[in-house]
Amino acid sequence: MTTQEVKKMIQKKFASSTAQTSDIIKYVLSKDESVPPATVSWVLYDIVKNKEAVRFGRGVYFFSLKPTWHPVLSEKAAQVADLIIEQMPYLNATIADTSVLNELMEQQPFSYAIIIEVPKRLIDSVVQKLVEGGIMAFSRANRKLGALYPRSDASVYVTKAVKTSAVIPYKGNINTSTLEKLMVDILAVPELYGLSQSGEAENIFINASENYALDYSMMLKYATNRGKRKEAVDLLTNSRSYQLYREAII
Repeated sequence: MTTQEVKKMIQKKFASSTAQTSDIIKYVLSKDESVPPATVSWVLYDIVKNKEAVRFGRGVYFFSLKPTWHPVLSEKAAQVADLIIEQMPYLNATIADTSVLNELMEQQPFSYAIIIEVPKRLIDSVVQKLVEGGIMAFSRANRKLGALYPRSDASVYVTKAVKTSAVIPYKGNINTSTLEKLMVDILAVPELYGLSQSGEAENIFINASENYALDYSMMLKYATNRGKRKEAVDLLTNSRSYQLYREAII
């Protein structure tokens, strides 16, 4: 059996459904036991690469077309990133731009925030460099002070980095957050994301889950690290896509 035949067999059997790698391999071998499991794994990789399925988590696939989320930083966020690269080229940082969440919200916020995650010992130095570069920035500890300053675009906050693989390379040593990371962060530090007194978190979770291909395994691992797993699961409960993921791993 050729790889194309294996691919067509998998897509026909699991169309519009969710399945684990082990179940897919078992099915293929039931039809042709001479097919090496490694071949099935390669076919699955090719299917995801060609956006003919999405990976919900480690070894869990959803065979339906769903776009992958790609952040587009605002002009201000890009300016902040460029300044960091110019002034601190060896700094490893992650930049999050809350304006990218607007499409997932029912009510549009009046302003947005740019959050920069850096090693804890460098927070004050980064704030100083940004201010010297003409960008008004504040540490998370001084965020209330930042609220006293008039602004025409975005608030810029510098906070402690949290170790995670849920990032996307942006430029130089700068990463930006995946959608999964942003969803957890709005629960972990709602005061920075402007959602402390808002019911928009549920809208963001449901709309993101239904409209984009999410890696639930990665998201929940990160949520566990941030002590927000229960809250994240509660907000995903009404998502059909998340329920399909749960059914696949049980």
